[in-house]
Amino acid sequence: SSYAHPTEKGGGWARELKMDGVYTERGGYWMQKKIALVYYSQRGSTAKLAAKLAEALAIAPLVLEEVSLRAFDIEAGTGGLSIARAAIAAKLGLKSQLKPFSAEAAARIAEADMVVLGTPVWAASTPPAINAFIAGRLKPGATVYAFGTMSGQNADKAAGALRKRIESRGGRIDEVLF
Repeated sequence: SSYAHPTEKGGGWARELKMDGVYTERGGYWMQKKIALVYYSQRGSTAKLAAKLAEALAIAPLVLEEVSLRAFDIEAGTGGLSIARAAIAAKLGLKSQLKPFSAEAAARIAEADMVVLGTPVWAASTPPAINAFIAGRLKPGATVYAFGTMSGQNADKAAGALRKRIESRGGRIDEVLF
């Protein structure tokens, strides 16, 4: 772990970020926690937000990738059935098969004091890729800060579904922002 006083170079930005839990005061100094930023993005909205957070936290984000891609292209007039299937899968809490992380990425998640988890919201639920990550790759007892992107309503339902899945793994959600 590295230490820096909040007014010294490298430490002062913590106050500007105002993300409770990223830094904890310890004897007048601030201890930087190990953070893993993990996200899934189907159409790019969550990826854009994850990139901004990663830049602010000065870390590289880790992208969840499904083995089988989904065909969502509303603008081209294709994917309507695929969207309906994905929404049903999310609502049922199903999991998709994820591509493996590199050894370095897996170690970053295992060693993290905190996981910042980014997700789109489908049918007021988390998509199968996020469900698979929580069930199989999120370490039990992890502290999670979650953010999500959505175009509809029911943010409370989506946050509740995410909270329930993480708590079922013994994890703790400190904050959910949708």
